[in-house]
Amino acid sequence: MPTRPQSWLFAGVESFGLLRTKIRLFLSRSAYQPSNSIQAFCNYICEKVKNKPAPTSDIVLVDCFSVPQWVMANCIFLNRLSAKYKAPIASYGFQPREHTANTLYQSFGAERHIPVNLTCSQRRRRKEMYLSILKELKTPEQLYNLHIDGIWIGLDIYETILRSGNPTVDMNSYLARYTIYHGLRYFVFFYDLIQSGRVKAVAPSHDCYVTIGLLAKVAQRFDVPVFYANPYTIMRSFKNHDAHDKFMDYPEIFASQSTEIQTEAIDAAKDALSKRFKGVVGVNMAYSTKSAFTGEQLPRQTADTGKLKIVVATHCFYDNPHAYRKMTFRDFYQWLEFLGELSTRTDYEWYLKTHPDYLPGTLETLQTLTLKYPKFKVIDSRTTFHQLKNEGATVALTVYGSVGHELPLLGYHVINASYNPHSAYSFNIQCGSREEYENVLMNLYDLPPIKDIDKIYEFYATHYYLTESNSLLFESLSDYFAFSSGDLLNDRCYEFFMQTPDENVQRYSQHSDAFLASDCHYDFEMPNAQLGKFSRTH
Repeated sequence: MPTRPQSWLFAGVESFGLLRTKIRLFLSRSAYQPSNSIQAFCNYICEKVKNKPAPTSDIVLVDCFSVPQWVMANCIFLNRLSAKYKAPIASYGFQPREHTANTLYQSFGAERHIPVNLTCSQRRRRKEMYLSILKELKTPEQLYNLHIDGIWIGLDIYETILRSGNPTVDMNSYLARYTIYHGLRYFVFFYDLIQSGRVKAVAPSHDCYVTIGLLAKVAQRFDVPVFYANPYTIMRSFKNHDAHDKFMDYPEIFASQSTEIQTEAIDAAKDALSKRFKGVVGVNMAYSTKSAFTGEQLPRQTADTGKLKIVVATHCFYDNPHAYRKMTFRDFYQWLEFLGELSTRTDYEWYLKTHPDYLPGTLETLQTLTLKYPKFKVIDSRTTFHQLKNEGATVALTVYGSVGHELPLLGYHVINASYNPHSAYSFNIQCGSREEYENVLMNLYDLPPIKDIDKIYEFYATHYYLTESNSLLFESLSDYFAFSSGDLLNDRCYEFFMQTPDENVQRYSQHSDAFLASDCHYDFEMPNAQLGKFSRTH
């Protein structure tokens, strides 16, 4: 297919979509009324938090992200950034801000929204890049590894394709070509804007996908400060994926605490894990809606044989598989393909288990894999790990999941396929390459006894309590999650903030200012970090 009509087609789709959105917003804006919860919050923030820097062309740049808990933290943090860099806050986007986002962002000083529009010369550059990429890149692996001027653009394009609901990438698909073209729009836009020197700092909501992750990567390329803030931690980022460098420091972080804090944190960890194993939902996982540790008993899911039984704890195919850093496999589908091919050379039994609250499309993808690899069997998603252990399962496979600190306590050997939060510990088996991974999997009958089980509580305490704060934005973030009743997108969440607004603003402002005045990578590294206030429920 000729590439010139493709690029013009994509440009037409973008232009038409943007025009349609602008018309729709123009016609409806006058009729929009924010909810009482949002209006009360915005009135307070506008009066008490909003910074008013002197007029300048400089900006602090942020994406549009309207999740209440992120907004409540960042309306404060962004204003502290604005004061530090003497630059107003601005958002950006391919489309105008939706009504709710517009109301919220204006309240905390982001009056300006910069459209991601390209000039004629920029469009020509994008087109040249696009045609070159289509000519040179023939495989998903080549796309994934694509760098432009030292910036790893391929990762964000690749994950954006997955985010559209695809378990892996097909380079010949319309979606792949469109996402490359669309991603280059953001790349060129960010590159020129950051290089202009006007952007003094960026504070993205995430570090992934072409619309957000590329902002951080381009900013890092030109040494523009990059910050991530939320209700439980603040950090500055210097390179790709450095938010998770801390995993390897967990033993040292724990050892640096006082005996009193260590004891309290370990007790909280034991209490939390005990609740998880009893089926309590959302323990230190506010996003979770179902438990894999209930007392429910289903009909037997595994064969009643003496063969070694493996539980493959599958991951969501579509959402940011390289969350921690470049993992051993391009995506989770490729991981399962690897296991499927290896299964044909073993006499093990292989059972695929999804999260209890798996996303649409997951089971269909797994079923296609069972047709290709007959030794794979998909078990009922409601099956608990307790039941599977009672049925004789002894090994669990994950790329980097939470089963790494859960299942060893039930007697499973857990084998990780990539860098993960447990990488500094030996209660899991850690594999740093495909060769090492294959060698371990081909010799499962020779696995040594599980090591350092007690270190699981140290890990849990450090991961959930000593490197994150329950009392950074609110007096208790756990109380906020309880108040939200699991509906973290509801406007009612702002009502929790408004119960003690002055205290929340003062607490987060002081912490933000102290962090910005420091040279710390993570806020928990500050001498007066708020540690030791642990939740026993969430």
